[in-house]
This record gives sequence, structure tokens and C-alpha cells, in this order.
Amino acid sequence: MSGYSEQIPDREKIRIISNFIKSAPPGEFNEVFNDVRVLLDNDQLLKEGASSAFSQYNMEQFTPAKVNDDTVLVTTHGQAEGSKYLDPRNKLKFKYDHLRKEASEASSATVDDHAEPFRAALDKYVQGYVKDHYPNGIVTVYSSSSGGQIKLTVCIEDHKFSPRNFW
Repeated sequence: MSGYSEQIPDREKIRIISNFIKSAPPGEFNEVFNDVRVLLDNDQLLKEGASSAFSQYNMEQFTPAKVNDDTVLVTTHGQAEGSKYLDPRNKLKFKYDHLRKEASEASSATVDDHAEPFRAALDKYVQGYVKDHYPNGIVTVYSSSSGGQIKLTVCIEDHKFSPRNFW
């Protein structure tokens, strides 16, 4: 037995668990989540305390989300407010559950009328590029404008996870 009898405070447990979640290798979120769930043995604390780690992980990994009949990437560039994200191609915003990895409550979104023609043209071009170079690629192009300057952000995601081939 170890001589360690001091309890770790919940906030420290959440900090440790959140670091594990955010450091999960691509495609292995579920495995890491299941492992930390067993270690923590407190689902309520895990869901409430580590929810920001779930969202940070999904946004950094450009997680694909099915919205209606299209797929859009969940990224910081498309974060609207809270757990709402933009689908700029279809001019929608949607709610995203970072733990279940499900989109819901899609509704109309306003777009930047000044930047939209540029965003749409670049989106069309990059979709062709992705189709040619990334077999399962997904692209989302975001736009904004300020002071007459247009900002376009291209996000591309493609993966083929084979964790069993690692060893």
C-alpha cells in the first residue's frame, strides 16, 4: 500500500483529467475518455468539470459534424456563442454536443455580406482541391470583414485512424 492518504481536491482532479483529454491522440478521444472516467469514478464531476476540455479538443481536432445533409468542421473559427457553431456554406448555426459529438438545433445564420462572395468562391475552389488530394477530406471556409479588410480562413480535415496498427 502507498503511504498517501491525503484526498486530492476535485478541482485538481479536473485539471489532471482535462489535461489527459486535451492530450488525447487524434481519433482516440473515446478511449481516453473511458479511461479517465474509470479513474475519476464520478460522471457528474467529469461532465461538469471537464466540458471545456471536450470542446477545446474537438475544436483543435477540426471535428466533423453532420448538419442536416452536409458536414461542417467544428473549429474555433466557426464558434458563434457558447456551444453554437457556424456552417458558413449553408448559412446555418447549430448547437454541438462535444461529448456525444452530435449537432442539433440548426437554424438560419446571418453572414457577412461583404465577405460572403469571396468566401463562397474560395470554398468552391478548395472543395475541388480537397476532392483531388484528400480522399475523405472535409473543408469549411470561414469569412469576416472589418474596416474594409476581408479575412478568409480555410480549414481542412482528413483522417484515417488505425490505432491497432501502432504496435
